[in-house]
Amino acid sequence: NNKSSLTTSNVRYEGNYTLSSTNNLTVGNGGAVYNNGVFTSVNDLYTGNYASNGGAVYSASNVMYKSANQVVQNANTFIKNATFSYNEARANSKVAKTGNGGAVYVQAGSAPYGRQSEVYNHVNIYNSTFTNNKADVYGGAIYADQYSIVTLKDVTVTNNGAVQSGGAIFADAYSIIEIIAKDRDVVIKDNWYGPEVTWGNENSRNDITLAYGSQLKLDPYKGRTITIDYISTYKDRESNKIYSKERRIF
Repeated sequence: NNKSSLTTSNVRYEGNYTLSSTNNLTVGNGGAVYNNGVFTSVNDLYTGNYASNGGAVYSASNVMYKSANQVVQNANTFIKNATFSYNEARANSKVAKTGNGGAVYVQAGSAPYGRQSEVYNHVNIYNSTFTNNKADVYGGAIYADQYSIVTLKDVTVTNNGAVQSGGAIFADAYSIIEIIAKDRDVVIKDNWYGPEVTWGNENSRNDITLAYGSQLKLDPYKGRTITIDYISTYKDRESNKIYSKERRIF
C-alpha cells in the first residue's frame, strides 16, 4: 500500500515473504503487508509470514509537509481483531538493521525541518493476539522504531521470542508504547530472549524492553488488569519512563 488507503477484512495472510538481497544489499520489509499510507485490518489472520523486518506487517513512515510546522500526512496502521502467529523477522548479516519485529515493525518517524521529536509514526492494534512469533534480533512480536507510537488495547501477547532483546516488544529510543485494558484484561507474559534453545527457561523471560528515552504508558480501566511479567531497559534506565494513567511509576 503506497500512499493510499487500503482496508482488508477476514483475510488470511499465510506463507508470504520478502527478504533482503545480498547482491544489492536492499532490505525486504513486511512479509505480508508493507504500508506506506493508511492501512486498516479487521478480523485478519497473519501466520507463517517472514521478512527482514516486520515478518507480517511493516508500517512505513510517510510524512508530507505543507510547511515546516504543518504535517499534511503520515502513514497510519489500524489493526483490529487480528491474530498473529508463527511470523518471523530474519536477519541478514550483510545488511544492517534486519531481523526486527517478528510480527509487526513500526518505522521511525520522519523529520524534515529538524522537527523529528514532534512527528511520530502511529500504529493502533486492538483486541488482537500475538503468539509464537520470533525475531532474530529485537522485538519478537513488535518492534517500535525511534519516534514511533504503538497503541495496544485489549491484547494478548504470549510465547514470542527475540534473540537479542524484547521478547514481545522492543521500544527503540524515544518511542512510546501505550497499553490499554478496556473491554478485557491485557496479558503480556511468557515471552523470551536469548538463543532459541533457551526459550522457556526462567532466566530467559523478557516481555518488554525500553531503549533510551522511550516511554511505557499503562491505562487499565476500572475492573481491568494489565499483566506484564518482565520489563527491561536497554543502555540507560534513567532516561525511561513508565506511567500508569499519567502517573509516573518508574
